[in-house]
Amino acid sequence: MATIKGASDTFAKLNDGFPSMLARLIQANGMELGGYVREQLWAGLDGNEKELRPTYLTDPYFKERYGSAWRLMAERYADWKMEITPPSMGGGQLGFRPRSREVPNLFIDGTFHRSIMPRNIDGGVTFSSQVGFATEIEAKYHDTIYKISRTATKHFLDNFVRGAIRYYWS
Repeated sequence: MATIKGASDTFAKLNDGFPSMLARLIQANGMELGGYVREQLWAGLDGNEKELRPTYLTDPYFKERYGSAWRLMAERYADWKMEITPPSMGGGQLGFRPRSREVPNLFIDGTFHRSIMPRNIDGGVTFSSQVGFATEIEAKYHDTIYKISRTATKHFLDNFVRGAIRYYWS
């Protein structure tokens, strides 16, 4: 049975150093977390694990650019994207299902994906891209493209946080 002093000491350790330990762990692994963001996007998912919208077949760009031929051009673009960035079954650490043919993954030559970088903030990290066209992507697909998904969070907890907690309490 724990004594009041023992419980008080445990609470003090938890309250004083634990949050900052977690923040340092997250910051030290910002590039790993950025990999999770890229993996989500590769699967055509945002940080809420929702498929990216608009899809190629609902993107107003094709109607504006191609008029009555919009559907054909959107289909051709979706086919081209399947050739250059074929979906992969559970190809990453997070095990997402392959994206559908019409769902974007925001990858053409890798410029945008490579530009997604962590920035340390109080208590953790945030992600953004500094490439010139990132603001257009963010406007179209919203800032949830940079959010760490529930699946990615669980993976980080299982593979990084649990070990750090064991070390912290030892």
